[in-house]
Amino acid sequence: MVLAVIYARSVVVGMTNRITITAALTTFALFIAGITYAQQASPTVTVPASEGGQFIFRNLRVSLVSSLLTWTVEGEVINRTSKHWATARFIFFVYDGGTKITEADFELRDFEKGASRKLELPSDLLAVEPSTAVRYEIHFAFGEPAPELSPSTIAVPVPGGKFTFRNLRLFPLSVSAWQLEGEVVNQTNKNWKSVEFTVRARTAEGMLEGTLTFEDFAQNSVRKFELPEVSVQTPDTSLKPTIAFKTGVSPARYVFMMIKPTANRNLVFEDANINIEFVIVQKGIGFTLRNRTEVPITVDWSKASCVGIDGVAYSALPP
Repeated sequence: MVLAVIYARSVVVGMTNRITITAALTTFALFIAGITYAQQASPTVTVPASEGGQFIFRNLRVSLVSSLLTWTVEGEVINRTSKHWATARFIFFVYDGGTKITEADFELRDFEKGASRKLELPSDLLAVEPSTAVRYEIHFAFGEPAPELSPSTIAVPVPGGKFTFRNLRLFPLSVSAWQLEGEVVNQTNKNWKSVEFTVRARTAEGMLEGTLTFEDFAQNSVRKFELPEVSVQTPDTSLKPTIAFKTGVSPARYVFMMIKPTANRNLVFEDANINIEFVIVQKGIGFTLRNRTEVPITVDWSKASCVGIDGVAYSALPP
């Protein structure tokens, strides 16, 4: 009986301690969650650009780099300027309260207007985890816009519609070379297995020429392109390229029909003497001829001809 009482009391004490420990862990977890929430708050920083407009930094948050046991800052940046930037360089400051704890400069290249980019700062940006009072300050250091040509849009007619080349601009390959680049939209009524264009531009050095080839170009889709063959030494926006359709292949479905001596889609003719069945393939026209008579028959190939879509008759024999 005494043992039972002691056992019961020990159970009560154990449960009480368990409740106390659980409550403490819950409080600790809430405290940690509070820190995580505060540090992962997503402020937005607006940075004016030198050429007008703004860069918007948003969803900024401190993130642990577990492989290095360091911290960095993640987020995204949106180009709300009127320019396509060849390069744009920024300086990123991190403050803990009123104290600057680190800074880093970073560069974005080929940053289109209206586009969004993932913010990529050094993975060891912060050696220790900042407090909940972390804040950010971002400055635009310098940048070089990719100048758009005027006009920056060229429509190229092709069978079945047009291809629209747009946002034509010069992008720096090096200090002394700027290449033509942009994007093209398939505004035809079909998909293209392949399509090829010739691009020409007259410069002070002479006529430049290049070829653009696109494979599996779906209707209404957009492709980016760059053309190092058309490049200039200075970003001269007076450059006026011409773009012409060269060749293309698009999937097609053909329907063939026999019209004489009897019209039918089976491409078969028969009477009491013969049965002939035609087969149309990509490289030519073939047929199977069956003789229903008891005597031999002969095909006079000298009198056989093919009539093209232009209405002109051609000999069925090879030249």
